[in-house]
Amino acid sequence: MLEDGMVEVGCRYDLRTSKSPDAPPTEGYEGTGATHGWVHSYETGSTVDGPGVRLMLFMSGCFLRCQFCHNPDTWHLKDGTRIELAHAARRLGDFAPALRAMGGGLTISGGEPLVQLGFTRGVYAAAKEMGLHTALDTSGFLGHRADDDYLRNVDLVLLDIKSGDPDTYRRVTGVELKPTLRFAERLATMGKAVWVRFVLVPGLTDDPENIAKGGALRRADEERGMGGGAALPPDGRLQMEGARARLQARRYPGSDGAAGPRGAGYLPCCRLPRALGRVGIMLAAISDLIGTQPILALFLAIGVGYAVGQVNILGFSLGVGAVLFVGLFLGAIAPKAQVAGPIGLVGLIMFLYGIGILYGRQFFEGLSGVGRVYNLLAFVAVVSGLVVALGLGAIFDVKLGHTLGIFAGSMTSTATLQAALDTIGNREPSIGYSVAYPFGVIGPILCFYFLTRRVKPVFPPKPARFHMGEVTIERLPDAGATLGAVMATLPEGVQVAGVRQEHHNRLPDPESSSCIPAMRSSSPRIAQRRWTR
Repeated sequence: MLEDGMVEVGCRYDLRTSKSPDAPPTEGYEGTGATHGWVHSYETGSTVDGPGVRLMLFMSGCFLRCQFCHNPDTWHLKDGTRIELAHAARRLGDFAPALRAMGGGLTISGGEPLVQLGFTRGVYAAAKEMGLHTALDTSGFLGHRADDDYLRNVDLVLLDIKSGDPDTYRRVTGVELKPTLRFAERLATMGKAVWVRFVLVPGLTDDPENIAKGGALRRADEERGMGGGAALPPDGRLQMEGARARLQARRYPGSDGAAGPRGAGYLPCCRLPRALGRVGIMLAAISDLIGTQPILALFLAIGVGYAVGQVNILGFSLGVGAVLFVGLFLGAIAPKAQVAGPIGLVGLIMFLYGIGILYGRQFFEGLSGVGRVYNLLAFVAVVSGLVVALGLGAIFDVKLGHTLGIFAGSMTSTATLQAALDTIGNREPSIGYSVAYPFGVIGPILCFYFLTRRVKPVFPPKPARFHMGEVTIERLPDAGATLGAVMATLPEGVQVAGVRQEHHNRLPDPESSSCIPAMRSSSPRIAQRRWTR
């Protein structure tokens, strides 16, 4: 077990130890006062600790001593920072508009939030006044402290059951399992929404019988309708250990004692091969770097995406569309790298502006003549796509919001997504949009590629483009030669577009002389040559 004095200076925990040496001892602390509390840290942008995008508030103080504890620096109140409740409420208010817009809210974790009952009660009350969704991430060991009035301000409980076997639970955490089970029974009776979490640790909690007991508990809760039917997160996500190495609270069977203070070790990631483990650690480091530098991620996606788009394989290339797929990769390894605020809005505005400038003339020309046929064809294609999306959504029982988002993404239409969001009134279309958008980009590219290879259509040759260039003729054909005589000596395809005479640009006159012609050619090589006659 990680005891006081075992954290060395320079390790990742030294910034969060003994921050408040005057704080009361954690053991036996009732935490009924609501004017202040001891906070370990807070984090924005979480997407796995409740619906939407969450603000995570990590409290100090915990009675459990889990062998695989991810944050042993949250065990003691004295390792946190004393924060006034009013200050915490003000800071939460700064984030509230964005959290509401992204369908998220506040999740309090730790440590164990129920150690500081009064402070967290006040924070939850403030969050509900701001109209935020609230979640409690708890082991349930101190569930008896949370009365009905406390839970009334909690919309979702993330119940972290370390083990379904009492003996394993006692060995892993140092406390009994029964209080957690009683809390689970109470939540089920109340009909409180609950996500059950289980930490699978190789060599410690991965025994099949232990997992089966946890599964039986979950199924029993589902039969009682716990939380309206959701005992696991909607995507079936379980809390699993990542590939990165980190300080462990205690050595346990199967742990690797390669690092950390005495008695501590690295957590092996599902017994992955050593080489793969190193790759995971490298990806984790890259993820941390990119996640803290969103502007770097933006230009990295643009630069790498543009380079990848230039790669041509058997006549197939993604072009600028490759930027999207590089962005998807960066978003997968560093989800916090998304550009927020006005930069993202400016990017969207510039995109729409570019489309308007590029195709404005063709748009208005298409309102008459043969363009009406093209517009009718486009209208039929859009309506057909909507009908197909709605039909398949009804057949496979997909939510209407998700279906509309899929339709908008398949058409790569941000404006359609915004219309769907306004119609549905929640963020469901964003999910379908994010899933379908990549296929909306790559699908047409692949269709055109394979179609042209099979049908081999014959396209008319591109019209020759004129390349402008200025040509200085140092020696005229003869004294007093006219421009017409000079033009007769020029290579085929070169035309005189203008003449500079007496420091003025003039239209070409074959009878004029003493001039410097500005020429244009259908060949860039000819346009760039310097002619000497």
